[in-house]
Amino acid sequence: MASVTVTINVQIMEACLRQTLQHIFSNPLLVREMHRSPQPTLRSAFIRSFVASAALGYFMGIWLNPQSRIITLIVVILGASTFFIPPIVAFMSALITLNDLNSRHFDLIRLTTISDAQLVQGYVASTCYRCRLLFSAAIAFAPLLFIRIIVVTTHETYFRCLVSSILVSPCSLLPSLSTIFSFFSIFMVLGVNILALSLLSAALGVLLAGLWRNAFFSSLSALFLSLLTVGILILIAFTSSDIRLIFGSLAYLAIAFGLYVIVFQASRPLIRNSR
Repeated sequence: MASVTVTINVQIMEACLRQTLQHIFSNPLLVREMHRSPQPTLRSAFIRSFVASAALGYFMGIWLNPQSRIITLIVVILGASTFFIPPIVAFMSALITLNDLNSRHFDLIRLTTISDAQLVQGYVASTCYRCRLLFSAAIAFAPLLFIRIIVVTTHETYFRCLVSSILVSPCSLLPSLSTIFSFFSIFMVLGVNILALSLLSAALGVLLAGLWRNAFFSSLSALFLSLLTVGILILIAFTSSDIRLIFGSLAYLAIAFGLYVIVFQASRPLIRNSR
């Protein structure tokens, strides 16, 4: 009985997710953006990013020579660059929205039956699609940082075990399951937070574009506010222990989605009446 209930719930979730994706990808503004810049496609962007990530990891040998600080530094820089995605998304969102609002085509869009929610959703989705290479690169290069951290942590634990005067357990160069699970949980929570902040940043760009209708102030303000939210996430990431980091990031994720809903709703009346 329990297995049947779980199966039904999974099917319902899959149907809801499929319907949501179909609704997003059928948005006229996103369809227009996909026709404007068809290459690379989403699939092609992810394939290219993963191939580049695998090639870089192979030639650098990230699973070898754990004492090499240069390899660790390069991988950490690649991973840390992920935190700059939301500010870039915010900046691009304001510019894309203002470019559309100031064009003659927007008068035609305003006369259509597209709702205010579809307009905001379309600009948010178009911005995310425009930044698809950034998202695909961040997802593809995340395993490099994950593997490197596991290798370095296991190496340090091994030598700390060798020099210890009391050997509680045999020393091993293989990472423990608890270590892998702990870092995997942290990576997943931080990754979802980056995606949530990217959505919030895109919505902020749309809101400020409709509010001020000035490319300079709207884009820079969206960039600054996004940097502020990312700074708070970085502060949580580097000042908390593993458990506190996970729970703190989950709480921050809920706040980010709540703010996204508020900003999204606030943007709806501003876009169509922007002139």
